[in-house]
Amino acid sequence: MTFDNTSLDDVLWFMTNKAPKWSYGLSHGRLLPWRWDMEDIPKYAFAVAVTVPYTALYTSMLEHGFDPHFVTEHFGSPLECLARLNRMEPIRQLLDAKSAACPALVSRLPRDSFITAVTLGNVDTVKLLVEPRYGLVQNALICLKAALRAMEDPICTKEQHDTATLVLEPHPVLPRRWLRMRTGLCIFAARRNHDWILNRYLTSDINGIEVFRESLTHGECSIPVVQFLLSRGAEVRGTPKGVVQNYLSFAAKLSLLAGLKRFCSLAILPEIR
Repeated sequence: MTFDNTSLDDVLWFMTNKAPKWSYGLSHGRLLPWRWDMEDIPKYAFAVAVTVPYTALYTSMLEHGFDPHFVTEHFGSPLECLARLNRMEPIRQLLDAKSAACPALVSRLPRDSFITAVTLGNVDTVKLLVEPRYGLVQNALICLKAALRAMEDPICTKEQHDTATLVLEPHPVLPRRWLRMRTGLCIFAARRNHDWILNRYLTSDINGIEVFRESLTHGECSIPVVQFLLSRGAEVRGTPKGVVQNYLSFAAKLSLLAGLKRFCSLAILPEIR
């Protein structure tokens, strides 16, 4: 099977025989989404082909000069789809195709895909995209945004912890001007019990009391994390009574008796009487 820019035979065959059952829901059951012109069919076919995957078609299209770097309303970019699915080899193919055509552009291509992979905890894809030739890991702002999105997830799996750590590791110090994002990162790290992030980024310019209160509000951070925050300047005094009571109830349910004794010895009980 080959792809020829002057003929859509292969693409139309694919759309007729393969695409509909896979694209239902992505295009609301229609062969093409609203507002798509005939010239968009190759893009739509390519996006579906890499998602299915239908390797013969998208490989042939790449070999015959099809540019895979586009963004659609319904799919996003093919790279982003692949990052979401954690498919490393097609990602490498797409990046190599553009690298051969325009080496100067390749470092800017995978940014959204990189953030998506970190957010979902797709460790293998993240390891691919932090390769030096893509230059992503050197961009502290992108790494911070990606890690923050991963830590924001209410579930926040071990894999998401790992990808957040992986992209932040090259950046022991983050610029002071990003105070709001750094504070948010520490709040979510406290809620998710990510000690490594807290130890590294809870600096003196971050309001430890704010991190303490925000993390306790959801009753998720552990006794050691609470102790760490208190040692960094957070205070129990002034913390809403309901927040402290909620945390004590949470700790009791987990039978953290030793932790409760230490926690109560910090003069919290007088605060909630």
